[in-house]
Amino acid sequence: MTNLKRMLDIIQKYRYRILLVLVVCIISLGFFLNIVLELSPDKVVPILVSSFAIVALFLNALSFEYTWFKNLKDSQGSRESLTFNTAIDWHKSPLKDYIIKIVVSEPSMKEFFDPPDGEKLHAYISASENIDLRAAIAGLFNYLETISIGIEQKLLDEKFMKLFYEGVIISFYTEYKFYITYRREQIDKSKKLWVNFTNVATRWEVEKEAKEA
Repeated sequence: MTNLKRMLDIIQKYRYRILLVLVVCIISLGFFLNIVLELSPDKVVPILVSSFAIVALFLNALSFEYTWFKNLKDSQGSRESLTFNTAIDWHKSPLKDYIIKIVVSEPSMKEFFDPPDGEKLHAYISASENIDLRAAIAGLFNYLETISIGIEQKLLDEKFMKLFYEGVIISFYTEYKFYITYRREQIDKSKKLWVNFTNVATRWEVEKEAKEA
């Protein structure tokens, strides 16, 4: 495909010169048929018309291929740009503020993780004095759900996002899996809560284990 793209780039760059050469060749063919081979004009003209038509179709086909490659390249460039910008959001507010709030609150939440108790954790972060912590956890998982949708829908480059986010996604999924289950079963009453995030997390976890095996 790279060689074809290179050839199309060359043709597109010199298309007017190529067209001029083809026109001269067709006209020269007409003179050759009429003067050298002594064919009558009524026989030469259809041949020339057909030749011009073939050249036009050929150039249209090349133009279509070039446009398709250009649109594909532009699409890939946009996807790569979106992927990179999404990845570096991790280091910006409000995400970094969510992480700081969660990390600072970990000692006070430790008792809800060992053993895991989704009901008690939800009650703790739902208390009025912990509203910022609840917002941080919800904001973090909403963000992870959003980028997971981008990965699932091929809007983001999964290979790059995996390099950047694999540890983060698997870690938060493993740590908060019991809380997500509790929210789905007891609070939201829906298995769709953060479902794209958990789908990506479980797939990456399986792939990581298979790679390390």
